[in-house]
Amino acid sequence: MHKTSKGSLKVRDFYSQFPYPSIAACGKYKIEKHADKVLKAAGTKAPDLRGKRVLDLGCGTGEIACSLAFNGTKVVGVDFCRSSLERARQLAKEYSLKNVSFIEADLFRLPLKKEKKFDLVCLIGVAHHTSEPRKAFRIACSCLKRGGLILFGAYDKTARQRHLKIQQSLTRKAGNDSEKKLELAVKRFYGRKAGEIGQIFLADKYCNPLEKSLSLKETLS
Repeated sequence: MHKTSKGSLKVRDFYSQFPYPSIAACGKYKIEKHADKVLKAAGTKAPDLRGKRVLDLGCGTGEIACSLAFNGTKVVGVDFCRSSLERARQLAKEYSLKNVSFIEADLFRLPLKKEKKFDLVCLIGVAHHTSEPRKAFRIACSCLKRGGLILFGAYDKTARQRHLKIQQSLTRKAGNDSEKKLELAVKRFYGRKAGEIGQIFLADKYCNPLEKSLSLKETLS
């Protein structure tokens, strides 16, 4: 049985403080169109998945899951951060969505019935915050129906270089203290006090306690 690593526990605690992405809280969330931005990479749209079963692993505050459900998809969202799931459930309640449910669970210990497979599995912005991205991907694939679709998003080593340099700069000045690093990031990018969404965005990008990036070769493998 997989044992939750110290790194994963740190990530859970981190997102308890900074529930991500919290897009709906900033008032710019359009539930009918939000999922389409993600599905565009797969050449499809949310209405095309009407009646299909979707699993959103690491669903966070539920914007993608709720947008899919709004368009008639049956969705299960999984995350191990309770504060993120509270926002996700509130979002579903706000739009009276009955076809989406949320489970608090570790990605590596999914409490799902093996015989119940999904037409689409989303693993977006999640694997690179685990100690074992390859294993996370395998688990996501194991939840798919034959011929199903997986949407996978991870940090790319080349594209992530600028962010890593900023992270290293913040770490040199603030050590491993996420709040101090965030304070420095706010000063660097805002020059003033940032609102809640700004802080959550910067924290996720520059202060996360566990981050890996993958080369294109690693991702394709």
